[in-house]
Amino acid sequence: MNILINELEIKGLKVIAVEGRIDGLTSNELDSFLLRQIDLGERIIILQMDKINYISSAGLRIFISIQQKLKTVGGELILFGLSDSIKDVFKLSGFNRIIKIYDDLIDIPITKPTKEQLLLVDSQTTLSKYSLLSKNRDLCKVELIGSSDKVLSSDYGKDDLVIINANHLGSSIGFASNGDNWNQVKNYFGEAFSINNNLFFYPANGRSAVDFMLYSEEYDSFKYSFLNGARIIGSYSRLISFDPLNPTIEISELLKDVSDNFNLPNFSFNILSESKGIRAMNLIKIPIQENKPSNHSLITDDDNFGDWFDFPVEVSNFNYIIAGTGFYQTNPQQDGALSKIIPSNSNFHLHCGIFERSLLSYRIYDFEKEMDKVFKEFRPVKVSHILKNSFVGKGILAIYELED
Repeated sequence: MNILINELEIKGLKVIAVEGRIDGLTSNELDSFLLRQIDLGERIIILQMDKINYISSAGLRIFISIQQKLKTVGGELILFGLSDSIKDVFKLSGFNRIIKIYDDLIDIPITKPTKEQLLLVDSQTTLSKYSLLSKNRDLCKVELIGSSDKVLSSDYGKDDLVIINANHLGSSIGFASNGDNWNQVKNYFGEAFSINNNLFFYPANGRSAVDFMLYSEEYDSFKYSFLNGARIIGSYSRLISFDPLNPTIEISELLKDVSDNFNLPNFSFNILSESKGIRAMNLIKIPIQENKPSNHSLITDDDNFGDWFDFPVEVSNFNYIIAGTGFYQTNPQQDGALSKIIPSNSNFHLHCGIFERSLLSYRIYDFEKEMDKVFKEFRPVKVSHILKNSFVGKGILAIYELED
């Protein structure tokens, strides 16, 4: 007999009812179903087990595996309605000390919301569900770092170097490297982003791997070098979690939807999300005078473009974790600092680190903890300039409201 799995809603709770045998023949089906629930963002999974008549060691193993995955993202597996014989199997194996088991759904304690959770404001558009947590109402400024005018002509030199102390960097994007010595850094510049003074960059030197420096107050005299970029002066004022109504949402559509729904014409942001297909661009040469094209044309000219840009046509990096910093402007034609940062054919400019596949909690009040976890524990694959037609799933935005 095959296992039967049904999703129910009982007393406002999502419950998964399981019926039949959980053994070597059926455990993979249950495992795949529960893993899909985790991929969809479920963190508390409640199983109704009153119609389970047999469970083997192969079946027990699934519960432990799922519990371990959920625990890494602050979640939990909860079982209720087990018959006495099934309870005995869990007790004999000792698994009842690892997984919470209740007699009835009504016995499961529902955690009371914290003060922060009580402040959450939920909303929904045609594209996504949102939760808003307001932190403060301070307005931020955008400060330009250097100039991007010399990128296309590959004309940067030592005099263009902008050095920033690590403890003053905050959140930024740009073309950057670690250190402050021109001869040491000139061959290691690449697409970069920072959050909380932590800098990640991808050197455009043909043999790239992500390099990064995690900020510590013990090393607050450490310095970063930029050829160009922009940084945010101030702290974020809102956290907005998003949960697309479809499995994915295009980043440009997400940012416009957030702008419209929360009355944010212009803003800066940090993003933490799961990629669902990314289109990204990277320079593969550093635009310094020594690398200037021999034909003295711009690096974007047809004869030079292929030598200078990694510009994939198709989306890639599915189900990776992305974290980064960006800027959004409703009207790209308006004057101001953002017009110098955001390309004229786009509403946003975003640099992201693409990190190894893993599980995260997208609970809005876990944002800082989860971002810190990504930086300290997950392997970065690349840092890229993110293009239109890039897609994400669930995630969180930290919003920096900007002065007019």
